[in-house]
Amino acid sequence: ILTWQYFGVGGKVKVIEKVEIPVAWQTYQRPATIFSFRYPEKWIVDESNKFDINIRDEEGKYVVSIGSGNLTFYSSFPTEFCMTYPKDKRCETLKTDEYSISIDWESRDWESTFRDGATAKIVIPRKYTPEDWVLIITLRGFDPYLKDIFRKILVSFVFTEPEIDISNWQTYWSKEHGFEAQYPSEWKFSELGWTIQLFPNPETIPQEI
Repeated sequence: ILTWQYFGVGGKVKVIEKVEIPVAWQTYQRPATIFSFRYPEKWIVDESNKFDINIRDEEGKYVVSIGSGNLTFYSSFPTEFCMTYPKDKRCETLKTDEYSISIDWESRDWESTFRDGATAKIVIPRKYTPEDWVLIITLRGFDPYLKDIFRKILVSFVFTEPEIDISNWQTYWSKEHGFEAQYPSEWKFSELGWTIQLFPNPETIPQEI
């Protein structure tokens, strides 16, 4: 009984299922990604960071950041508090026809100190990705106006199955190890002992096989 009272075991998560998205909002789709989302018409998407997508408001301030990662690594982060205390007022769940979003309105940063903002997590439906993958969306700043916009951005995500044309890909054949693999024509490869490294471009970390 004490455990149930303290941790809220068996309690229902606060769920908001219907959020209307303004018609005038812009749509963002980064090439080679499996998702798109909507954002306010006067805001700007900053693509200078090749790892994250950042959104600025009309004054040029960073407001929302969108990153991604493996579900195994991000299984609890950044909403571990809400997994333990689902009925707490700082926790919220949004639902669409395809996915759900868990939000911690008082999430902690890497230094475990409270910051002014919120963090949400979307588990990408498995049919759109061969891996268990999640999106981590962070809100920088907190007021009723931004909170409402953040909700609308979160439910606006649309996922699509990737379309990849491999007709012009190169084929690597390893006579020593007895296998072959195709890779994009503009990629380079390097053999290093038992490892084959594929380089998408000079600025990226090599993908090892």
